Amino acid sequence: ILGELRGVRGIVANAVDHQNAVLTLSARQRGFTGPIIALVETPSRRAPMTRAGATAVFTPRHALAAALAAKASVKIRPRVAAELRLGNALEIAEVRVHRGSGLVGTTLAAAALRSTTGATIVGRWNNGALEAPPSPTRALDVGTILVAAGSRDAIARLGALATPVARTGRFVILGHGETGRKVAQFLRDADEEVTVVGERAEPGVDQVGDVLDPALLTAAGIAQAQAVLLVMERDSETTFAAAVVRDLVGDAVVIASVDNPEHVARVHRAGADFVLSVGQVAGQVLSFQLLGEDAVSLQPEIKVVKTRAGALAGQRLRAAQVRQRTGCLVIAVERGAEVVVEFPDDFVIAADDRVYVSGTPATIAAYFAAVPGSRA
Repeated sequence: ILGELRGVRGIVANAVDHQNAVLTLSARQRGFTGPIIALVETPSRRAPMTRAGATAVFTPRHALAAALAAKASVKIRPRVAAELRLGNALEIAEVRVHRGSGLVGTTLAAAALRSTTGATIVGRWNNGALEAPPSPTRALDVGTILVAAGSRDAIARLGALATPVARTGRFVILGHGETGRKVAQFLRDADEEVTVVGERAEPGVDQVGDVLDPALLTAAGIAQAQAVLLVMERDSETTFAAAVVRDLVGDAVVIASVDNPEHVARVHRAGADFVLSVGQVAGQVLSFQLLGEDAVSLQPEIKVVKTRAGALAGQRLRAAQVRQRTGCLVIAVERGAEVVVEFPDDFVIAADDRVYVSGTPATIAAYFAAVPGSRA
């Protein structure tokens, strides 16, 4: 064994808990000094595993619960990471394309939402995948969630065309196993209002019965929910629950967890907006611990950054082709005491302007490289 361990960067102990302990002790006894990451099913075994020699010990289902709660609540993790906000002049909001919306089947280019509503579409979620900036030529599907930036009036006009995603109200959690209990704890710790639906009467369960019974879900207030989280113990049950819930709530955000990553696409098709698997979360934790990198992006984000005009000064914004050159979108310009969020075709960037751009971390970096003097 010692020969096999020479040159090894790290060890992942991912068997049952007692086997992980034996592996960890054996490796340390044979002189291995590198990192050993152990995964345990039972949280109370973290400390003993550390004493056995593990560098770090994680409970995958608790990590999954944290990711689900962060996806659900803006109090835990904002949808958009903004270095600066512009008070009431600029809002970031999400809208869902409702099945009765005239946007269904059209493209962002054809809809011309910026000119008709004043809002800029900075991203879109479809089947759990974030596209930022969104393609102007890809048709909008029922259930697509658009991320928009603009004035309060602009967001209201856009919401009238689609459907605003609720950012107030309770969270309804279906399932009260290990993951469900932890999700509820994370949300309650963030001062969110939570209703838990479970099959057994036990502490923490608010509604007891068949979690797929429409009458029980209605009594749990699912129609008024900000989001519904599906944390069932079987993926087949989660798949059916996604269809049942989507039929009942229409436009609430539905977030689900699965054990088998191969079932992610199936649960999406059944009606869930976001689906996370235990393996996906564990993979991210392990890649960060062993490689120092975020190899699996569970929470891709859109950033809003305040920049100087730099090389854009004196140029017409439309002619500058910021999106084509960098992948970023200009969503607002701060000019003295005024904040401009709707730009006419002849709008020219002034040297003293502060330009707010949105994009992913990669496209923001591309923007700074393409626009000299823009870094604030």
